[in-house]
Amino acid sequence: MKSVFSFLLFLLAIGPGAHAQEGTSRSNALAIQYGLSTVIIPNESAGAASLEGHSHSIGLLYYQDLSYDLGLETGLRYSFDAMNKSGINGEGKQFDIDYKASYIHLPILLQYNFLKVLFAQLGPTVSVQVQNEDNINKSGVGLWASFGAKLEKERYIIKLNPYYHSQSMIAFSSNSYQSQQNLGVNLSVGLKF
Repeated sequence: MKSVFSFLLFLLAIGPGAHAQEGTSRSNALAIQYGLSTVIIPNESAGAASLEGHSHSIGLLYYQDLSYDLGLETGLRYSFDAMNKSGINGEGKQFDIDYKASYIHLPILLQYNFLKVLFAQLGPTVSVQVQNEDNINKSGVGLWASFGAKLEKERYIIKLNPYYHSQSMIAFSSNSYQSQQNLGVNLSVGLKF
């Protein structure tokens, strides 16, 4: 996590305004988003992280320029996880369970734009679990970090960004709580106005 913050500080240090042009107006954008990710959950038996499944997400996002280099992105994302949990329980018995879970996420991301086509995002996300087949609560506040590229043509914008999402670092409930991490990539297509 320290490296993400260090990287964003480096981006700020290389100089705001590096890609700004005189007379460029600030803009807003609405975009639809599709994402794929690998889900990583702590292994209860060994205490080590293990790859446990995959996730698909769709979303509707709103972006607003705050300055030439900074912007704010928010919106709603719906994600669907297909999971497989396996390991050894507290009684020493092996288990192997397939289950599904789905969430609604509200990101609030600060976006730093540089070199005309690149950007980095960082910010909190609020996740609410709406489907839960394993009776483990993963609702809470997490952290989102991403780095990507964008193509802007007239009123249209396309963004491709790999991301890291640490979901539910701060849980809404301590009852049967578990956090998870997602490593994935998003593709967004939007309209500027």
